[in-house]
Amino acid sequence: MDGRRTALIVASDEFEHTGLSRLQAPAADAEALAAVLGDPQVGGFEVRVVHNAPSHTVQARVEDLFAEGRPEDLLLLHFSGHGLKSDSGELFLAATNTRPDRLASTAVSADFVQRCMRGSRARSIVLFLDCCYGGAFGEGVAVRAAGPANVLDSFPAGKLGGGRGRAVITASSAMEYAFEGSALATDDQVQPSVFTAALVQGLSTGAADRDEDGLVSLNELYDYVFDQVRAQNPNQTPSRDIELQGELYVARSRRKRVRAVPLPPDLRAAVEDDNMYTRLGAVGELRARLANVDPGVSLGAREALEDIARSDTSYVADAARAALDPGHPTVPTPVTETVAEPPPRDDSRPEDTAPPATPARAPAAPRTEGRTATARATPSPAPLATPSATPVVTGSVTPVVTGSVAESSGSAAHDPRAARQRVSAGRTTLTGGALTLLSALLPYFVRGDDAHAFDPRLSTVLLVVGAVCVVVALGTLYLRALFAPWRWVVSAAAVAAGVTLVMILDASSDLGSSEVDVGIWVALAGCLTTLAAGVTALLGRLRAPDSAGTGPSPAAASPRARAVGRAAVVSSGSAIVATFAVRFTGGTQALVEPDLVWAWLFPGFVGLAGGILTLRLHRWTHVGPALVTGAATAALWGVWDLPRIWHAEGTANLGAGFFLEFGGLIGLVVVGAGALVILRREHSLVVAPPAWSSAALTGVVGLLAAVPFVRVAAANVGSSQPGNAAHDIEMTVLVVLAPLLTTVVRPSVLGRLLLVGWSFAAAGTVVAYWRLLRRGGFPLYGVPYALLALAAFVVIAVAVRPGGEDRPVENHEQDRPPD
Repeated sequence: MDGRRTALIVASDEFEHTGLSRLQAPAADAEALAAVLGDPQVGGFEVRVVHNAPSHTVQARVEDLFAEGRPEDLLLLHFSGHGLKSDSGELFLAATNTRPDRLASTAVSADFVQRCMRGSRARSIVLFLDCCYGGAFGEGVAVRAAGPANVLDSFPAGKLGGGRGRAVITASSAMEYAFEGSALATDDQVQPSVFTAALVQGLSTGAADRDEDGLVSLNELYDYVFDQVRAQNPNQTPSRDIELQGELYVARSRRKRVRAVPLPPDLRAAVEDDNMYTRLGAVGELRARLANVDPGVSLGAREALEDIARSDTSYVADAARAALDPGHPTVPTPVTETVAEPPPRDDSRPEDTAPPATPARAPAAPRTEGRTATARATPSPAPLATPSATPVVTGSVTPVVTGSVAESSGSAAHDPRAARQRVSAGRTTLTGGALTLLSALLPYFVRGDDAHAFDPRLSTVLLVVGAVCVVVALGTLYLRALFAPWRWVVSAAAVAAGVTLVMILDASSDLGSSEVDVGIWVALAGCLTTLAAGVTALLGRLRAPDSAGTGPSPAAASPRARAVGRAAVVSSGSAIVATFAVRFTGGTQALVEPDLVWAWLFPGFVGLAGGILTLRLHRWTHVGPALVTGAATAALWGVWDLPRIWHAEGTANLGAGFFLEFGGLIGLVVVGAGALVILRREHSLVVAPPAWSSAALTGVVGLLAAVPFVRVAAANVGSSQPGNAAHDIEMTVLVVLAPLLTTVVRPSVLGRLLLVGWSFAAAGTVVAYWRLLRRGGFPLYGVPYALLALAAFVVIAVAVRPGGEDRPVENHEQDRPPD
């Protein structure tokens, strides 16, 4: 709940006027209701109580409640006491100084409360009225007007305006009595009224949570109170008038029933597949879902595993039992099955990969007509076979399944999800390689010439890299045995494409927009496409915590995360558009150093990728925000550099592209801060002591990467350029501190993703240094070696697993009741 939850309880039971009888219930009402609403585990309200106060005090407190409300707040007002009606039919709420013949000046009018509600900015307002309208008067005091005192008419709907919602719930309707316990107002027992007692009981016990979803909505609460009040006294009928957009939840419930979340369609298809290996892969995925932070997802996986353990073949059933009981001994235990007849051979399956004959599940019916029915001895459930076991099937067919098959059940070969990732990466790499090859063969690359006429070396690189990418893609798609470590192969092809991209931009740095032709754009598209395939492969490598059961909830991104994703796309896209405008048009090259755009371009691409992944990924919702945060950290260098250029060149000499670049980078930094908040609130990002071996390795690499920038800073100090030296010191601090900070992030997968995003984005700054030094004829001071350090950071993030206990990457927003 983002907004505050504030409750004001007004209780009046003693009155100065002798004509108003003393009430027993309001004091007990206030105490009991304040306790349950103020309980952080139930209502979570900030509770204010006004007991036996004069009318002007009650009015001041009511006005304060509604005047202080913000749009996202939930305001609740509960009144317990006498309800009186004037000669004109207006409803008044009695205070201690109320005189029945001076209601306008001594009581709280319903019109006053209505005006306060109408003037409040809060969009969620709830009013409870537990009033005696007629029967609470003492002898000698007559009802002052004929006709019913209909409370709901005093709080008409549709008058709040601004799309706000309000709800009014009363203890009784018309002229019915509001009972105190089982009697009227003359009862001497101090206990809550029937109406408020039902409110308190429904909230405190969770009985009002009719659908047992862990939240008590206002409609559920009214239905419960109505039933309870009518059951105790048929003469009292609670009434309501609710006009709210959407459901309003007033409290949490301790009676939450966990409902199993259905399996995703692809996982359900894998569970029901005829191929035993596919079902083994499904068991591995179900094992991961058992540890999901969402109890419904975990329960759905448990039910599916229990079904497999009861009805599947022995080998698959044993794997399911092992998943359900991870503490079971892993000693291989032979399992004997008797097969009635061998199943028909599937000629479409290669001979060397044909699975052993699998008897049908018993006692359930076979899944397909092609499944051979079997009779088997029921194995003892005590000794469970593990994935490393070697079950032996005896009978007319006696194949032996080795442990290697079971071990591969969670691999890309038998994991449907990993298989889809492999196909996607292969197709993307094939597209990128084909575009790269095509760019070298087109007759128009730049200036009307082909790539060979423009730069023979670049043309050769395009042909070689394009061919390599095509070969890698075909091997990834069709030669699975040869390209088993496909993620690393595709990543290597992406590195080659990245080097080619650098060469293209370097060769075209002096070109204007009129000299650029279609070929160079095709080459850039091919390299970027292959880079995207490599990033996808690396991100798949970083999903290991999810497969171990500590990954993020498979729910889609939250509204906040989607807002951050859109903002990242806009800001990063602005930086990229401005960067290309500076690089490929000659209008601003004389004013802005063309080499500096590298420091702006790389964070823009990483931020754009992070924003798109935030919007599109529906399983690993932590990946996108982590990359955006890493890109924003690297963009700090450019944000510092651009004002310096502005100051040096003057506003009049800078075009729109410069300001678009500046705004895009500042926006990316701001969005990065928002992404960090998303990681903290929705994915349990915390700071914890690092695994010292990982921190030491990261720190050493960072110090080595910082040495060249320290040398550049010293050179700038020696040549009396303190501004440039300060810029170099900033880069020195970033290259050491940013990677070290990722080692204290938990869960560690978030730290690794932050390190990957920062390393790719910071590579642009290193390239900018390299080009500036080379163009100025200065020594390189070892700056190119900093690129090797950034590559080492990526290897550390992907291949080196930080130690320490990880907490699950949870989505706490799912556990919070909406406000």
